[in-house]
Amino acid sequence: MADDGGEEKKQVAKFELERETELRFEVEAGQTVQLELLTGMAEVFGTELTRNKKFTFDAGAKVAVFTWHGCTVQLSGRTEVAYVSRDTPMLLYLNTHTALEQMRRQAEREDERGPRVMVVGPTDVGKTTVCRLLLNYAVRLGRRPTFVELDVGQGSVSIPGTMGALYIERPADVEEGFSLQAPLVYHFGSTTPGTNIKLYNKITSCLADVFNQRCEVNRRASVSGCVINTCGWVKSSGYQALVHAASAFEVDVVVVLDQERLYNELKRDLPHFVRTVLLPKSGGVVERSKDFRRECRDERIRGQPAEAGAGDAGAGHGAPPAERQHRRQPRRQHLRDQRGRLHRGHRRGPGAPGLHRAVPGPTPPSQELPAHHGHSLHGPQVGEGWDVPPVSSSLCPPLVPTVRCDPGAAPALRFYTFCTICY
Repeated sequence: MADDGGEEKKQVAKFELERETELRFEVEAGQTVQLELLTGMAEVFGTELTRNKKFTFDAGAKVAVFTWHGCTVQLSGRTEVAYVSRDTPMLLYLNTHTALEQMRRQAEREDERGPRVMVVGPTDVGKTTVCRLLLNYAVRLGRRPTFVELDVGQGSVSIPGTMGALYIERPADVEEGFSLQAPLVYHFGSTTPGTNIKLYNKITSCLADVFNQRCEVNRRASVSGCVINTCGWVKSSGYQALVHAASAFEVDVVVVLDQERLYNELKRDLPHFVRTVLLPKSGGVVERSKDFRRECRDERIRGQPAEAGAGDAGAGHGAPPAERQHRRQPRRQHLRDQRGRLHRGHRRGPGAPGLHRAVPGPTPPSQELPAHHGHSLHGPQVGEGWDVPPVSSSLCPPLVPTVRCDPGAAPALRFYTFCTICY
């Protein structure tokens, strides 16, 4: 039930959500909308909302507010669309998380590694949002999973044209997404894997090797496992890249969103011990145009990163706004300064990939997750930061760091480059 305010400039609407329902809204162009939880409990993509705190979303943002037990929320501002839906796959996503948590507990008991999950599907099915949900739920139970981003076009770890990994220590911020203080990033040099599929697969293998090295020295990271986000290219060479990624990371579970054909192909080509699960996409997911995707990439390069789940209505938010608020200017200036140091100190040829290394921040106390609906899918910390050796091929001499920024800078950067002749 919604109650619209009478003011023309400042529209206010209250929504009373029943248990296991979802409020989906999109922010109108040139506007901002404030979301406030008045009563009950609710979450945005796995991150709990704080009661009586206002969360601001910019133009183009697409948000889904889900509640397990019922709540009342208020929207202040002009929305392009706002409605309550009872048709949501959240219960299936939570069941998936519960099965993964059972695998983590088994890994703890038997001193083995935790589950490695790869989320696949065509474009605009909410892959990034499912990754964000699984990561948030895991962190709220005290786990420390690793988020691996293989989407070079719409990735959420760094700027477009890169592939990377992020050690998740706290739930994603409702407005800003995951903290990007400690990413490991390889530069691919294009927003399409098909530009150089050999290099794409090579970087995927490098990410897998680095993640394995971290798991060897960090038991908590090993037990927590990883969640891998992939590109929406699922045919021909794109499909082979998915199979290669599954092999490189030795994944245990593959979550296929909204494409039965891809599900059956992976079921056929992957080893029998890899569990392949078919899940539906959220009903609020919308198709993004090429212009919209281009605008997303431009905004990220300008130092205004969109959150995980960008572009999924009812399954993500953080689309590029027409105007940004003054509250984000300090972060924006910091990123510009950081890029300035990079461009002044490091010359890199076109298409030459690099690596970004930083140190993670402090670990916050874990939060409690709502009650599970569990089903199985059968039917002191060591080594802070990323310990990454220089990467080279057998045809090239070992590579050395080309620039090292001031260690006092936040974050500290170290870049390695591939040989552009070999790749």
